Amino acid sequence: MEAKRVYRLPPCPAYDIAATQTWLEQLSREGLQLERFTAGIGVFIRRETAQTRYRLDAYTPSENPLDETGPAKQAVAMAQEFGWEYVCLRGAFAIYRTDDAAAPELHTDHKLQALSLRTLEKQTHRFIAQLVFWSLLALLFTRAGGLLLLSIHAGLWLTAILLVALIGGPLRLIYKLFHLRRTQKALQKGILPAVSPNHKKQGILYQTGRCLLLFVLVTLAAVYLIHWKTGGIDRAEARIPLEDFPGRVPFATAADLAPEGAALSHWVSHASRFRKDLNTFARWNGLLAADAIRWEEFRTATPPGGEAQNIWIKVNYYELQSEWLAKWLFRELSQRSFAARVALSEPVALPDLPVDEALLKENTDSCLLRKGRQVLLVKLYDYSDLTMEDCVPIFAQSLQ
Repeated sequence: MEAKRVYRLPPCPAYDIAATQTWLEQLSREGLQLERFTAGIGVFIRRETAQTRYRLDAYTPSENPLDETGPAKQAVAMAQEFGWEYVCLRGAFAIYRTDDAAAPELHTDHKLQALSLRTLEKQTHRFIAQLVFWSLLALLFTRAGGLLLLSIHAGLWLTAILLVALIGGPLRLIYKLFHLRRTQKALQKGILPAVSPNHKKQGILYQTGRCLLLFVLVTLAAVYLIHWKTGGIDRAEARIPLEDFPGRVPFATAADLAPEGAALSHWVSHASRFRKDLNTFARWNGLLAADAIRWEEFRTATPPGGEAQNIWIKVNYYELQSEWLAKWLFRELSQRSFAARVALSEPVALPDLPVDEALLKENTDSCLLRKGRQVLLVKLYDYSDLTMEDCVPIFAQSLQ
């Protein structure tokens, strides 16, 4: 008759050696003997209760580097000499057990202990490298634009999930490093770290953290796929032709920049054949921004009896819920604009303008304006026949 299998979620991570051993020994006293781990879930076989001892040893690879079915034969043979049976792998650790109460501890042999210490040292180096990666990712996130800008474009809920990932990832690695270092010191003294008296409570927190991490990863993956499919980070579902904009545009457009009496027409060029977002807008609002617009216009202005002028502008307009939020966003955009991929560096002296703050990027055609709760970021592309110095007063006057 085939033995009945029982499945259990481990209450602790694999690197928490003492807690894992205590958990397995408790289950053995309940008549559950470990068979293997599958996808992080423990598979057990029912048998008579026993006072089985379990020990975890840092996984030493076998002679074949491509063989991940078990530890090196040398490590298994050494353990068998002391009466310990190899069971399976969990993470970076090999699990051994014995029913012999007289069997010596697994790590009393100095050669075996040395193997474990070398493997733990490699694990520590790997976790440090991962910690550096998370730190660089957090730095990149900060330099990419800022928290407020991302919250406006991606939504508060997605920003909160991203922050959980950016903060939780390094904290989790630091916790791992702490346990590995403590285990290394314990092995050097010939003992194992004691199990925390609150290990059951810690098990609940561990499982909760795993579920939260899974939710964060799945959500971020889903959002990435959605934005990859739609081609942008805006929460607006799709770009809309400029002609369908409802009501008055709250900033200057190509019609305001064109010479008086000029006729506007679509500018047909090499770029317009490939850019599907030209002469379109996206609009949305939320808890932080009462109104947000991404506007890209690509026109030719032909004045009566004059020479035609090309105008290509890209505008990011934000009307924040409060003036202090607008000041915050202005500071973020002045360092790095995530939404428009424009870096604003050295400021250019500007004439008196009817706005509260203004910045013009040196040697380029980008400007940043703030008036009250309104923030306007404008990019004038090289194809245009206008200069930003001429356009800034017009954009400033258009903010009400």
